Amino acid sequence: PFTNVAGVSDDMISYRTVKYKSNTFNIYATYDKKLGRDHQVKFIAGANAEDVDTLGFTAARRSPLDPSKAELPLAVGDMSVAGNHLVNAYAGFFGRINYNYKDKLLLELNGRYDGASSFPPADRWAFFPSASIGYRITEEKFMDPVKKVLSDLKFRASYGTLGNQDLGGSWYIPAMAPNTQLNWMNGGNYASGAGAPRAVAKSISWERVRTIDLGADMSLFNNHIGVTFDWYERTTDNMLSNREVPATFGTTAPRVNSGALRTRGYEIGIDANYTLKKDWTIYGTVAFWDNKTVITEWDNPSMVISQNYKGKVLGEIWGLETDRYFAKGEDLSKLPDQSKLVNGNFVFGPGDVKYKDQDGNGVIDGGKATVSDHGDLVRIGNSLPRYQYSLRLGSTYKGFDLDILFQGVGKADYWGI
Repeated sequence: PFTNVAGVSDDMISYRTVKYKSNTFNIYATYDKKLGRDHQVKFIAGANAEDVDTLGFTAARRSPLDPSKAELPLAVGDMSVAGNHLVNAYAGFFGRINYNYKDKLLLELNGRYDGASSFPPADRWAFFPSASIGYRITEEKFMDPVKKVLSDLKFRASYGTLGNQDLGGSWYIPAMAPNTQLNWMNGGNYASGAGAPRAVAKSISWERVRTIDLGADMSLFNNHIGVTFDWYERTTDNMLSNREVPATFGTTAPRVNSGALRTRGYEIGIDANYTLKKDWTIYGTVAFWDNKTVITEWDNPSMVISQNYKGKVLGEIWGLETDRYFAKGEDLSKLPDQSKLVNGNFVFGPGDVKYKDQDGNGVIDGGKATVSDHGDLVRIGNSLPRYQYSLRLGSTYKGFDLDILFQGVGKADYWGI
């Protein structure tokens, strides 16, 4: 015989079905024209659209008569149903212009005009431009004497803006959540109704990611060695955050486009390849990169350090700094009081960690946990990796290949599980 080992909350049979429908439309045209011997232009224009309809349904019933037969008709307990329906759409128009002068001067201009149902009607459409330019200085005549060593050298720069529509999709709708158990009775039963409508901002728009990139590509010794360098700054504006409201506001704070962050970093890559014999080639790459992200705007007037705040370095860790261990026979009453760090009847004694009294007030605590009053808390590290690197070595010989990859982190103050 079967034994039902399920608990009360698990003693249930349920059916679930999800219907997902997606319609996608893409169209584009290209025009490529060479103007004389030195000039070439290319035009691309197009449009794309997508709508997604997701419908989910769940039916459940408690107390199955036979746990080995998970069918709704074979259960006799309470029944429940639930469902969800999500519809969203996206559309965009794009264009690109490329200009090439003697393979020496390269120019590209891009533009997108995108719309998404994630935003209110007045804020759904936005324009996102970008541009890049490259200059191959080795195509100049005065570089011919060094061509045997410096095969190719290109300087490049780019600036562009992209939009992020994945911001939740419904923060502009003053939705009212249904509630089957309000805080009053009707005929001996709890009354049903709906909660207060969600507070919404007058305007919610696209999150914008602006990136500027400066770089160079170099090839040496007949393209046997390549060097790439990039420095970039990426700024994210219009990030959604909760507006600070008083406790008497009556509902949750509205989401607004009030956040921003900035990331600065660089990437360096070196690759090499050499053919030893007809069928034998060796190659390798070395890469090194690093970046740092700082919150530049956030709606946190109290500057609470457990939340994002203006000036915060993303990933920073606040904590108490260790001083030493309490020694045997030491008079703890003459040392900073650490009792606020523990609960119950625990008393610090010999062998326990003693923390530094950073603010000199004789009490070890976190103050108000704000930037202006953080007590004895200090920035003790950062959870994000820094100074990352990789090394790849390989060889091919008559159809056989061997690859070895090493990756590492130069600095990490905390490893997550």
